Amino acid sequence: MKYHLFISFVLLLLISCASSKLFKTQHIKKISLDGNPTTGYSWYFAGYGYGDDIVSLKDSEYKENNNKDGLVGVGGVFDFAFSAQKEGEAELIFEYKRPWEDAALSEKKVIVKVNKKLEFED
Repeated sequence: MKYHLFISFVLLLLISCASSKLFKTQHIKKISLDGNPTTGYSWYFAGYGYGDDIVSLKDSEYKENNNKDGLVGVGGVFDFAFSAQKEGEAELIFEYKRPWEDAALSEKKVIVKVNKKLEFED
């Protein structure tokens, strides 16, 4: 029993150290955009205006808004997570479009700044 407790403690300690290091070395900026994919439109990361070496896209997901009544067609939020790669400024371009159409209904540009510590500035 003591052996299992010891192993559990060591594993917990290792996981804790690994995640602390990850969060200290990799700073993340989340960009959230409201949308409603039931209309056929979704937000897409279209690329960089400049600064493609400053940040990189790590993850994106869609979260539907709370819907207690079970309604169809409720909107939500598109979240995009970017990690800092080096100091500088980058322009991120997002498009709200249907995947089968070339033209976007809307475009949003976001400028992000990263300091020497690889932290995003507001």
